[in-house]
Amino acid sequence: PFIVLFRKLMKSGLKFAADNPDYIKITRNLMSSRGKKIFVEVMGDGYDLARDYYRNYITIDKKHGRIRDDVDTDLLADIVLETTINLSFLELTQDKEVDLERMIERIEEFINILQKGIA
Repeated sequence: PFIVLFRKLMKSGLKFAADNPDYIKITRNLMSSRGKKIFVEVMGDGYDLARDYYRNYITIDKKHGRIRDDVDTDLLADIVLETTINLSFLELTQDKEVDLERMIERIEEFINILQKGIA
């Protein structure tokens, strides 16, 4: 299911970051350039690939009844992708040590909201 895959992707990405702190520095520099040419050049294809990847799994889950049919696939893929980028941006652009545990907690809370809604 999409949610299980999403959780695994986020946790493996954060584990990679914990195991490779030099990449945190690189990512921090990249995230601070969001909206600039370098960010677009580096993230361009990756963004589209991630969006397509999410769209594919959302479509599969809709066919299996795990996601409602009336949910807009493109919008959900965009929300998930933008939210994960923004959560990373908020953590990585602050002048403090990156708190990977806090990032995991925030991802889990986002997943909780996706699964249960807000009402």
